[in-house]
Amino acid sequence: RLIEMAKPGEADFSYAECERQLGQIQIDYDELKASLLKAGAELRVAIPVMIDVVEQNSRLRRMARQLVKAMNCLNQVFVSTGAILPASAEPEREADASDGQ
Repeated sequence: RLIEMAKPGEADFSYAECERQLGQIQIDYDELKASLLKAGAELRVAIPVMIDVVEQNSRLRRMARQLVKAMNCLNQVFVSTGAILPASAEPEREADASDGQ
């Protein structure tokens, strides 16, 4: 969901919504980590597996944090310059095709 929201410069972009989504990612990470640690302590999951899953989720959480930081920087550029994202290439191709007819 967060990756789908990563479109600063578009009219419906909301940095606040991105931060809210990042907050939910943190909550989910904390809950999963607590469950994994408990499962490891109770020997319901192998310790190496537990460590791998916690580390993988930690990397995903870090990627989400970095994505939100990048969106904030881009959003500041768009707001301060009034810039907009370039239009997608698809409509240009359609326009090019109709020009040749």
